[in-house]
Amino acid sequence: MLSKQIETAIERTISLEMLIKDEKHDSGKRLRELITNEIKVPLTIINNYIEILNEKKLPAEADDIIRMLQKQAHSVEDISETIFVSMMDDLKPSGNNLQFNELIDDILELLSEYCEARDVKLFKKIGEGAVVNIDRAKFYTAMFQLIKASCDDCRKGGKIYFGTEFNEGMISITIQNEGKGSLAEPEGDIHEYFYLKKNFKDDDMKLLLAKKIIHLHSGQFNLESVKGNGTTFRITLPIVQTL
Repeated sequence: MLSKQIETAIERTISLEMLIKDEKHDSGKRLRELITNEIKVPLTIINNYIEILNEKKLPAEADDIIRMLQKQAHSVEDISETIFVSMMDDLKPSGNNLQFNELIDDILELLSEYCEARDVKLFKKIGEGAVVNIDRAKFYTAMFQLIKASCDDCRKGGKIYFGTEFNEGMISITIQNEGKGSLAEPEGDIHEYFYLKKNFKDDDMKLLLAKKIIHLHSGQFNLESVKGNGTTFRITLPIVQTL
């Protein structure tokens, strides 16, 4: 009799946990739709103004600024969408075969602007390229999180070195800063971390999100931090074909 009661209690507990999980997921979806719709309003206005400016005969320098504003506006949608779906544990990449060096040059243009705003210099050294299968929006979000964490670890006026190389059928990415060396690789999954931790660190959230995205692309992620010297992120990604 007692074992039957225990079995029933366990079944009810599991059912309740599944119900709470489903309700949490539905609430997350509603919140995502609400905030996404709110974000789209100012972004639509920005894009409308950009189209008006594109019709004007402006100097080349102004055209470059307009193009960068447009890229930054698109990046807001990419980042917010990726974060929302990661909070609902629904982060699935939708990859395309892309030329890696073209992709990384495009991403680094945006990341350089962010570093400048943080009073940090970003240096890049790009090696041989290859074709990779990547979800651009999610991969950009991962790189952005790592650059933000690197800037947090940097001293004012610090430097970040971003390098890539093609080696043994893999693309390797290294992000190294001259900083405090205060970062540590967090354990667990971002979805569980967000909901189960009463107090969480912003840097942990950034690193867990980047790590999850890289792993979803069948990549590897490693962090090495030396107190007083800085932090190095190492990422490897599989390639589809060489060039």
